[in-house]
Amino acid sequence: MAYRLIIPPTAEGQDSFVIEVYTGIIKSAIMFRNMRRSYFKFEVIATDDYGKGFSSRSEVVVSVVNALDMQVVVSTVPPHLVEEKKEELIR
Repeated sequence: MAYRLIIPPTAEGQDSFVIEVYTGIIKSAIMFRNMRRSYFKFEVIATDDYGKGFSSRSEVVVSVVNALDMQVVVSTVPPHLVEEKKEELIR
């Protein structure tokens, strides 16, 4: 499988998230400071045969929790649950 993100760039022109092509692991590409929102929605496309075969799309929701300079990124958890458990996540 090969994975890629369909996500709009930030105002500064940087991608806010990146994906490891062959594992599908999503990582933050920037330090989120002064965020206007705590979760982001975008699409991931997975293609078999190392990116040359059939593909499928899926929506991904990623929540970002900030505490000073520490960041926690959580996906597959509804944003309202992340918000409720924010204090536990940043310990």
